[in-house]
Amino acid sequence: MDDPEERAVSGVACGGDLLFAEEWLKTGRALQAFLPRPVEEFLDESVRFAGEAWVASFHRVITDPSVSVVGPDDEMLRLEDPHTANNLRMLEAARQYGGPIHGVFLWDGSGGDGPGGTQQLASAVLEAGGSVTILDPNT
Repeated sequence: MDDPEERAVSGVACGGDLLFAEEWLKTGRALQAFLPRPVEEFLDESVRFAGEAWVASFHRVITDPSVSVVGPDDEMLRLEDPHTANNLRMLEAARQYGGPIHGVFLWDGSGGDGPGGTQQLASAVLEAGGSVTILDPNT
């Protein structure tokens, strides 16, 4: 990760997504933040329930000049499960950067995170020929 041109993608939900995004931005490299819903809906669904500190983190990340926010398009807004579609958009963006794809996930390995969750994205990265690092918060 010493390449200054290296880029990253993040779903910017509370927890590992935002922790990764904040640390990545400290390197001065570009980040694409992918949102499956409009900002206020996304905050209610994926950030605010965890507390206002996460909301503040979200706003710091998406307003950073190194971040480009990729919001939901009209098609995604009609989906019942935009989170899986958002994961696939992030994976496609990573492919377009060229080079190897590496997913870093803060995850305890449990499969209960549902469609569009960590397990789904980690599996998609592996299926695409990428590699995955799991950081288990319980170890």
